[in-house]
Amino acid sequence: MLGFSKIDQIKGWHDDIILEETLKALNKNGFNAKYFKTSEECKKYLLNIINMDDTVSCGGSATLAQLNVIEELEKRGNNVIHSFKEGMTKEEQFEVMRKGMTVDIFLSSTNAITRNGKLYFVDGIGNRVSSIVFGPKKTIIVSGINKIVSNIEAAELRVKEYAAPMNIRRYYKEGRKLPPCALAGKCCKCKPPLRVCNMKLILESKPGAIEFETLIIDEEIGF
Repeated sequence: MLGFSKIDQIKGWHDDIILEETLKALNKNGFNAKYFKTSEECKKYLLNIINMDDTVSCGGSATLAQLNVIEELEKRGNNVIHSFKEGMTKEEQFEVMRKGMTVDIFLSSTNAITRNGKLYFVDGIGNRVSSIVFGPKKTIIVSGINKIVSNIEAAELRVKEYAAPMNIRRYYKEGRKLPPCALAGKCCKCKPPLRVCNMKLILESKPGAIEFETLIIDEEIGF
């Protein structure tokens, strides 16, 4: 029988093949992909390439939350524009979202990355997908290897069966009615006004008007 170390080696070999294939495809499609062994290495890179005088905004991302990079940027003095602060009215939140579309750096994660180098996003309001493709001077996407899938069909399934229900639970507060998917743990084909997955974006190549980087961390991070 194969020992645990041998099994781990084989799994690692296969993971490396998928990762190398995905990075190569992302770069071929213009997404300027970079690899990081750990989250800490990726965070250090971000803090190094983002200048002190850069204005920064972000999409709602569990990946960025786990990296703690937004807090680090605020702590050191960057002007960070984000709409997730406690106590904001809906009107204030929407105004902040509009301002976030014209920053120097927009940070986000993605819901899935295909092995042929496409980025897949699902959004509720639209500020995230809008800012990813146009407005900021530069977009930086940060993702763990757990978001790599075989194709767009697998990306859609990943969101419906995994990412969306957990992301929705993350933002809904006590007293508010949850969409059915956030109770069942999978897509229930929600209808307005409870529906949150209102739009999807597939980037087949880099948007032409902005700089773009995609940072892949060799860890499972985010939803």
